Amino acid sequence: MFSTLVGSPYLPNLKAAILFLEEIGENIYRIDRFLPHLKLAGVLNQISGFIFG
Repeated sequence: MFSTLVGSPYLPNLKAAILFLEEIGENIYRIDRFLPHLKLAGVLNQISGFIFG
């Protein structure tokens, strides 16, 4: 759900934030597509930390 907010006015301000994401029952190939999408959108350049569970 988080990646669908990229490019919309509903994406929260992530400057200096710690991004915690948790996926349950998601296929690995979808996560593999999701993370580069965040990188290319510049989301991972804004955050201070990343936790994935």
